[in-house]
Amino acid sequence: MSPRAVAGRPSLSLNRFEFMKNLALLTLLAVMLAGCAQNRNLASRPAELSAPVILNSMKKVADWQLTNASPSDAHYQGNSWTYGAFYVGVMALDGIAKTPKYHDAMVAVGKKFDWQPGPKAYHADDQCAEERAADRADPADDDHHQHGDDDVVAHARLHHEGAGMWRAQARIAQQQGDIGHALELENEGIAIIEGSMKQGKAGAQALPSLLRDRAGIEAAAGQLQDAEKDARHALALVQAGMRPGDVSAANGRAQLALARILSTEGKSEEARGFATEALHQLKESVGPDHPDTRGAAELSGIAAGPTG
Repeated sequence: MSPRAVAGRPSLSLNRFEFMKNLALLTLLAVMLAGCAQNRNLASRPAELSAPVILNSMKKVADWQLTNASPSDAHYQGNSWTYGAFYVGVMALDGIAKTPKYHDAMVAVGKKFDWQPGPKAYHADDQCAEERAADRADPADDDHHQHGDDDVVAHARLHHEGAGMWRAQARIAQQQGDIGHALELENEGIAIIEGSMKQGKAGAQALPSLLRDRAGIEAAAGQLQDAEKDARHALALVQAGMRPGDVSAANGRAQLALARILSTEGKSEEARGFATEALHQLKESVGPDHPDTRGAAELSGIAAGPTG
């Protein structure tokens, strides 16, 4: 039956014509809109994507992120792998920005966390942020000398290069119950650092953590008097470089180490005092869920805070 034979029904050929006409109009409209959008995008772009324009954009991004909390802060601290990725960019920017601002910001981060990895010391994620300092320790790169941060580089090398091997070995020996060998290794490490310092070279920033480690081993060996002496020495060195009101993981860990030794010696009241200050320092620097913070909370009798 022909479409024209049905009264009141539009012909198939007319429907096809209307469809093609509408399709053509829609296509033309889409092309016009796309052209307008492209013109707007071109108008909003910089006149030239030159090196100064790109560098200025990089600085704006870094400046904003360094002064604004990340959404990941609820789950990750500033020494976690998520921040490590950001620090890579900041360190790269430091090499071309011609300002000490970004270098100083990274040094401040390192000091805040005592140049230590996250709680899982042998997990790559927890080493990621700390490793950024080690990247600056290339002997062929003299840039760090311009900033006067030889000591920072030495401390990074302490964890990532040959000079730090005895410290890692001391921890392994202690975990295996070989306290005597662990103490020998710590003594060797401290002798290296102190020898470097006597020659006017780097090492002062590394010494407190080494003394703190040795104090823990001495306490495990029952040498409590030596342990307390080392722990107090470590704390004094840390606090000598701090200003009133400063908060740092280094101070918190030194306070906690001394508190634990004093508690073992039966000096409970004094131990609680140091543990309370350790809790404040650690809660503010590494967060309430860090094992060190929890340890300080338990020793002080004060809750560290919610874990959620």
